[in-house]
Amino acid sequence: MNRLQPVLNVSKKLEALLYDEKHSGDRESVISKATELIDERGMLMEKLIAPFSEEEMEMGKILIPLNTKIEQRMNMIFNELKLEMKELKQQRRSKQQYKNPYKDVEVMDGMYVDSKN
Repeated sequence: MNRLQPVLNVSKKLEALLYDEKHSGDRESVISKATELIDERGMLMEKLIAPFSEEEMEMGKILIPLNTKIEQRMNMIFNELKLEMKELKQQRRSKQQYKNPYKDVEVMDGMYVDSKN
């Protein structure tokens, strides 16, 4: 049996999961499932040892572009998450600024110091 077939199967599952539009709203479950698949794929890849047969070399030629595609999609999801976190942080900062606009002001104008003691 081809040793790369299980790796290819898991990679295809991972690609399908990442590109599935109906799950895009439920990002937390997608990330947890993707993490499980990545761990499973990593364990399978650790077991691969050279030399490879001709059939496995051909399957590797399919697997490399698939891996690149998965990596690009994961980077895109990661960048979306970073952007959302940045926007949330900005909203929180704006809300605090609106509640207490003079919180960060450190001007000492209008202060009277009595010199008689």
